Amino acid sequence: MIEAEREDGQRLLALNEVFIGHQSHQSARYRLRVGGDEERQSSSGLICATGTGGTGWALSIARQRNLAEQLPAPEENRGAWFVREPFPSIHTKVSLDHGEISRASGLEVLSEMAEGGLAFADGIENDRIEFADGQTLRVRLAERKLALVVEVARATTRDRRSNRSAGSRNRGPSATRTLTRFLDPDAEPWHNGRAGGTPA
Repeated sequence: MIEAEREDGQRLLALNEVFIGHQSHQSARYRLRVGGDEERQSSSGLICATGTGGTGWALSIARQRNLAEQLPAPEENRGAWFVREPFPSIHTKVSLDHGEISRASGLEVLSEMAEGGLAFADGIENDRIEFADGQTLRVRLAERKLALVVEVARATTRDRRSNRSAGSRNRGPSATRTLTRFLDPDAEPWHNGRAGGTPA
């Protein structure tokens, strides 16, 4: 999962991607810091994606730039970020336009938008945090992981009655139920009803 945290502690958690930009999707103005590099940019915003988000918005951008091979797979513990339509000018640059996200290396965005700046996760624009002039967002991989929990198939009461009446000891499966839940990073994940699965 991707985490975007503002300097006052407000944060977003995303399964697929975080968007940072202007609420009307017009030009967003900000300073981008990656490692020891920094530049002022004007663009249509930034997309910060996980491996599960690498089949949607991020993939569309990556394909246009022949960068699809750099996208993480769903099971990989890393993310990727892309600047959408960066605009070069006397005051803005475009050299920082994509990169990798991990727990150790992420990116920092400083807003220069007087109004309309925001960030939201997984396409849910109504559940957003404001990103006004002077505010900072730090983006990195989240400690919290999402794991898939699959319940083992069970025979229904009707199946059992049918089996007993037929003199059979078989227990035919009825249906499986798939659940997702957030797990504590120190908790042991479950997969297919057994401990030791791999979190996504």
